Amino acid sequence: MSRSNRQPVSLFELGENGKLVLISQTLCRREQVVAEISSQLCNWNIQTQQGGGVTASQGGFDFDIDHQTVIRAPDVAFISQNTVL
Repeated sequence: MSRSNRQPVSLFELGENGKLVLISQTLCRREQVVAEISSQLCNWNIQTQQGGGVTASQGGFDFDIDHQTVIRAPDVAFISQNTVL
C-alpha cells in the first residue's frame, strides 16, 4: 500500500495491444506459496552450484512473438548462469 493514502499500489504490464494493463493483487496465501517455491529454488541453486539466478513476478522477460517483443513475468523463474551473464 502506498503510505500517503493507504490505497493499494497499482502495478501494470504491457497488454497484447502494447497498452498498459492493470495487474490485480493476489491473495496473501498464493503469495506465500510463490515465496516458498522461490526460496526452495534459491536453495537448490546454491546447493547444486548452478550459478544462475531466481526472479519473482517483477522480473520480466522479453519474448519475440509474431515479430513483436512481448514482456512476460512468471511468478517464479530460474535463469541459467549463461543467461544471467
